[in-house]
Amino acid sequence: MRGRFFLWKRAVVLENCVAEAPKGFPVVVSNYAMISRGAIVHGAVVEEAAVVGIGAIVLDGARIGRGAVVAAGSVVPRVLQLSP
Repeated sequence: MRGRFFLWKRAVVLENCVAEAPKGFPVVVSNYAMISRGAIVHGAVVEEAAVVGIGAIVLDGARIGRGAVVAAGSVVPRVLQLSP
């Protein structure tokens, strides 16, 4: 089975985003989280009320913590845990 994609309550994924869930790395966009225009989320978790900025790239196994902000154009490497 390929990966899984979970989009929770009031989560927002704006246009031109790419979300890919490779085997073993689900994509989770939690309650009230936002993925901005043109962002790439590849096998990562975006926790409640977190924001992934325009054109940011979040790689396999990364976890964006509750309320954290990933700046526009940033790259979050594999398996990094980001807190606010």
